Amino acid sequence: MRYLSLATYPISVPRHGGQIRVNALHRVLRERGWVTAHIAVYDQAAQPDEPESEFLFPLTLPFQIDIARREGRPDVDAADFLLEAPGQWLRFCQVLDGFRPDIVSCEQPWLWPAVRRYLEQRPGIDVKILYSSQNVEAHLIANVTASCSPEGRARLSARTAEIEIDMVARADAIMVVSQGDHDHFAQSGKPILLAPNGVWSGAPASSLDYWRRNLTLYSTMLFVGSGHPPNAIGFSEMLGPRLSYLAPDERIIVVGTVAGLLDRTPGYSDWYGLNAARLIVAGSQDEGGLSTLLALAGGIVLPITMGGGTNLKTAEALYNRKRIVATSIAMRGYENFADFPGLTICDEPEAFKQAVRACLAATGGPLTYTLEQLEQLDGLLWSSTLRRVGPFLSLLLDGRTRAGAPQERPEVSAAEAVASSLAPLLFSGWYDAEPSGVWSKEAVAILRVETKPGEPLPTRVRCLLTGMAAKGRPQQIEIFCPSGLKASLTYRFRGRRIEAAFDVGEDDVDAFGNLEIYFQVDRVASPRDLGRSPDDRKLGVCLLSFQLDRQGEDRPLLGAAPEGAVVGSPRLSPASRIKRDSVALVRAIRKRVRRPA
Repeated sequence: MRYLSLATYPISVPRHGGQIRVNALHRVLRERGWVTAHIAVYDQAAQPDEPESEFLFPLTLPFQIDIARREGRPDVDAADFLLEAPGQWLRFCQVLDGFRPDIVSCEQPWLWPAVRRYLEQRPGIDVKILYSSQNVEAHLIANVTASCSPEGRARLSARTAEIEIDMVARADAIMVVSQGDHDHFAQSGKPILLAPNGVWSGAPASSLDYWRRNLTLYSTMLFVGSGHPPNAIGFSEMLGPRLSYLAPDERIIVVGTVAGLLDRTPGYSDWYGLNAARLIVAGSQDEGGLSTLLALAGGIVLPITMGGGTNLKTAEALYNRKRIVATSIAMRGYENFADFPGLTICDEPEAFKQAVRACLAATGGPLTYTLEQLEQLDGLLWSSTLRRVGPFLSLLLDGRTRAGAPQERPEVSAAEAVASSLAPLLFSGWYDAEPSGVWSKEAVAILRVETKPGEPLPTRVRCLLTGMAAKGRPQQIEIFCPSGLKASLTYRFRGRRIEAAFDVGEDDVDAFGNLEIYFQVDRVASPRDLGRSPDDRKLGVCLLSFQLDRQGEDRPLLGAAPEGAVVGSPRLSPASRIKRDSVALVRAIRKRVRRPA
């Protein structure tokens, strides 16, 4: 299944919230076997390190000058860049034709006018349209057009409403980030999925010694924001315009391009020298740098006073177990965390400042959470918040979504989702699919993929695994094919998941055209014996996903067979299957034992 998203920003180097969310969405879908791509019409100066791609459409200087002249915006008016330039329009159509998407998803509605014209010119095309909303844009446009003339504001407001209303009317389904947005778009009667924003687990810290030396004399809180004007306005309203109430050894660390906006915020800039002495401007940071600052800062400040949807920085602050001072708007979508330790919610500027001072002065140890709260925090991971997207889109393609039905919990179980993608590959040694994945029940379990003659090799195999380990006794997992050992892994107690990637070649495909992959564990164990659950089955390795990439392609063999491959077990009698299974396994084990030391 092929998924194409469109937005006014690229996603390969994600910085702000929209980019991070769409990047996460693509990662989660790819893990489920989807082929994904992203088209961006964007200001290249804001994303200079984006690698070249046929899917990217940087705005030209003449177009930018023109929209500035007519008080336009590079998001609201982005579709005009494609619609009004024949060369750009031709390339846009060629990219869509070449990718052949099953689902076209508009992240925010801005590029919908171009997608609509493309569909009108191809009336027979079979594609589903998803509106992936991150806000109700018609409600928010006034927040970012204050500097325009009354005529300019009126035009932008009218066009925003026009595009969004038409997008909702023509979409086959809608995806939203908050319950409030869900309630708003439910009036359309379209299938709706609520897929909240989330966070990835922290990247390894970088420049730790540098930042520790520079911050050792200060008590600090962290403020992270992109160059979105409401970020600077909220900081000024809740913390400024004068930071004289902070002690000489207290600092707020500012991360992201929001720092450049603070200097131009009315009121705040009047006290520039005083305020600059109370800030540590860290600029844009990669994931490692942000992890370092999150670890070293005493808390996080979330002074958000406007906007819609939900805030990714709130999920990030909560997941990192930090003390937090936030507004109620910053907590929108995260209301069930309101009683968590270390969290203070204030909407009055004076109370907000006092809470910041209290957090900076806090000398207590790490925050303490209950087991239920820790499980709730793990639910903030993107793998959890976006877990229903794949099944929802699959149902959309199958034509089984029902208009008006509450689609935030699609009628498909995790077991059904796993079964549909992995069941055709399970040859022997596996239990049936279940919510936790597909578990092996023997020391050696086998996947089998039947290929056509002449299939291009080598082929890259990628899979995600978990296991069954005891505390202090890790589990050894080996993956091999007839040509020998492919991967040797160690799964430890309370580990999450392990990714394995390896190449298979002609020596791994037998005379019948079957590619066999063996998963071997040093032992099988029951969760009951390990004190993890009442389940007394013997479990080995759990297969979460399996992806096989052909040469020069990204066509994973999951679910329905893609072009050039047939997925499934060979049609043999039970006796023949047992015989062939035994021969193949013995051959693979012998080759593995003979491998050079």
